[in-house]
Amino acid sequence: MTNLTWRKCSVVVGVALTAWAACTGSIGSDPAAKRKTGGGEPDLATTGNGTATATSTGTGTGSGAGGSGGGGTGTGGSAGTGGGPTVVCTGGQAATQMRTGALPMRRLTRTEYNNTIRDLLGDTADLATKFSLDDAVGPLLNNVASSVNALMAEQYRDAAETLAARAVANLTQLLPCNPATAGEDACALQFIQTFARRAFRRPADPAEVTALQKLTANVYSDIGAKPDFATRIRVVLSAILQAPSFLYRPQMGVQLTDGSGAVALDDYEIATRLSYFFWASTPDDALLAAADAKKLTTAPGLDAQVTRLIADAKFARTVESFHTQWLGVDELPTLTKDTAVYPGFGDALREAMWTDLTMFVDDVVVKGDARLATLLSASVAFVTPATAPLYGVPYPGKGSEAVKVQLPAGERAGIITLPGFLAVHANPNQGSPIKRGIAVRERLLCQGLPAPPADVPAPPAPRPGATTRERFATHTSVAACAGCHTLIDPIGFGLENYDGIGKYRTMEEGRALDSSGELTGAGSASGKFTGAVELAGRLAASDEVRACVTSVWLRYALGRAADECTLDRVKGEFAAKDHDVRQLLMSVARADAFRYGRVN
Repeated sequence: MTNLTWRKCSVVVGVALTAWAACTGSIGSDPAAKRKTGGGEPDLATTGNGTATATSTGTGTGSGAGGSGGGGTGTGGSAGTGGGPTVVCTGGQAATQMRTGALPMRRLTRTEYNNTIRDLLGDTADLATKFSLDDAVGPLLNNVASSVNALMAEQYRDAAETLAARAVANLTQLLPCNPATAGEDACALQFIQTFARRAFRRPADPAEVTALQKLTANVYSDIGAKPDFATRIRVVLSAILQAPSFLYRPQMGVQLTDGSGAVALDDYEIATRLSYFFWASTPDDALLAAADAKKLTTAPGLDAQVTRLIADAKFARTVESFHTQWLGVDELPTLTKDTAVYPGFGDALREAMWTDLTMFVDDVVVKGDARLATLLSASVAFVTPATAPLYGVPYPGKGSEAVKVQLPAGERAGIITLPGFLAVHANPNQGSPIKRGIAVRERLLCQGLPAPPADVPAPPAPRPGATTRERFATHTSVAACAGCHTLIDPIGFGLENYDGIGKYRTMEEGRALDSSGELTGAGSASGKFTGAVELAGRLAASDEVRACVTSVWLRYALGRAADECTLDRVKGEFAAKDHDVRQLLMSVARADAFRYGRVN
């Protein structure tokens, strides 16, 4: 696609649905047409030419979820390959690998769209919740694989027109000028320049501005009479909100001349990456001003903005978005259960579970010590009248507000024992050692498992006198099942103290629960355990879990699996900071892979 075609798509889609459909199949297919060229690179101090930090060898089993290269555990995504060639992370070889990862063209997720509209227009209707579902890549939502079909284009058009109509109802708040004093044409131009800069996350180029001006003029002929000023603004605003430069996050960069094939992201592209990484939303005026001043391609300027972004209240958005995706609980708001078994499960309990989980994560990562060990082992919860019975504690608050409560010793520890996590990873009418074991294996250890056979039977139904462990015993006794279930069930059995909605229990079918289990494939943290608290302790001490968390955060930031050298370097910095998650995110933002790449 040529630069002209890209720009044409960016401005005509607001008034021509067919133009949008024509754009979607080829956006970014000829990135060189838009790519800028430059003789050098930004003056940000790089980390790619240092001494060796690690050597990843080709040994191991390759069972990881998303591994690239030859590690034993993967780095998030599809199953690791294992047994690959040795990757030596030293000097120029490391710099080349870390700077030449793919720069995928990422379309805004529904959450990012809603946050962006909220920050641009102050509109909190969250219209994107009705859009087609986002693509899932590994454990995360990432719209890089699919194009926009006709239904999605209509959804974008309808949302843009609705948002534009609501926005122009308060022109004084929307406009940067007064059309009565500045003149309508001059004020329209000023609006186009200022709003397009915020929506496109960069200054609109002259061709875009001219096309948008013509669009406001064309309203005259389209309706056969001179429109009022609000109508002209509504039309151009609707067009901007349907433009590829708004809906996508282009990453074209500046071509380096070192022969590596890498490009360096420019200041506006770095600003966009930073804002969607730390805020799940568009850059604010301060971040765009830093891009204007070319401060984001300097180490001090980048660090200053990262520190500011983390300190902002909007950082909680990313923390919530990441953890609900990583833990697989983003379906909790629509989760259903068999009300004959769990009569109290409904909207109120779902909402309370969501509040509990998101406030727990916020309390640790945003407000607390941010240590991964705390996330995995803290025995606190944010209790409401709806969740108090699940925890077996009295509700200490007033009304229905969530109150932080220290839980009884030995009953709960960290995110894997929160009712929201346990309820999602369960069956509608009972708990599920299989689903819970898989969740720990794949999401916390990043170890992929093969898909179950097509003829896998339904989980054994509860029957009087039989415990869950007894009903699921055939999984490890039948050779065809044992290969996977010996990796899954011993973890899931350790979570049997919680029923299908996460309520704590010590008895099943009139007998004391057996919550003994075994964790394998977790390095030095592997071993036998009894109960979820001991399991959580092992996970909190596992280098494999720490590596998994690092790899998933990198995937969240980059839109792809990280290369071995980037992963090794960021893991080392994470360890050096006592596995502080906020420090991990700072390391990710400083990494070469965050600021450089290769445009296919």
